[in-house]
Amino acid sequence: MTNFYCIAGDADLLMIVVAKDIRDYEAFTHRFFLADKNVRKFRPSVVVSTEKATRELPV
Repeated sequence: MTNFYCIAGDADLLMIVVAKDIRDYEAFTHRFFLADKNVRKFRPSVVVSTEKATRELPV
């Protein structure tokens, strides 16, 4: 996991996770979401392409 945010709106949390492959990602989701009785639901999104990935300023 690279970033973890508590946010306002439809979702409670936003996590940015980097996985080796889909199998690694599935293991992560099973361990942290599906196996946890306190998690009622989660909605994953997958990055298809990266347009910009930097924290350099100015934008």
